[in-house]
Amino acid sequence: MVLTANKLASELEAMVPVDTEAEGIDNFATAFENYFYDAVVTAIPVNPLSLTNSTNALKGSMTGANVDAAAAIQEGIIAFWEQVAVDFALIWTTAPVLIAVDPPTGLGGIAAALNPVFTSNKDLELDLAASVAQIAAALHPTQLGGIATLGPPPPAGTPAPIL
Repeated sequence: MVLTANKLASELEAMVPVDTEAEGIDNFATAFENYFYDAVVTAIPVNPLSLTNSTNALKGSMTGANVDAAAAIQEGIIAFWEQVAVDFALIWTTAPVLIAVDPPTGLGGIAAALNPVFTSNKDLELDLAASVAQIAAALHPTQLGGIATLGPPPPAGTPAPIL
């Protein structure tokens, strides 16, 4: 598999409405984790149950979602990817082994990508499926461009995209 906007939209659509910010953050974290399980490096999938630390980092950084959802989502996803950059060897078992992971460069633009979509979804009174499709279409491209660096055997330091 590879990361796709359709998978992200499907995961977002599966989120259950809740009453508290903490429950909403948990729902989003689960949706994002499930989406990220489709990420591959050199066709190698994410190891099962290897994203717990990254998901916990996302949850811990998403405070204020009720006030500014786009900013909270951005901070949470940045924290998620920062933890992926620490736990990469647990997340992907590749040959040659990975020696580093660099998150996508577009993560700082998540809030800017989401804010107009949130406004448009509300103004157009879109239904759930259409709303999450628009959110996924804005969010998914910011998740592309991560690079895993392969180690020895030669050539060591070969970059591989995280798809």
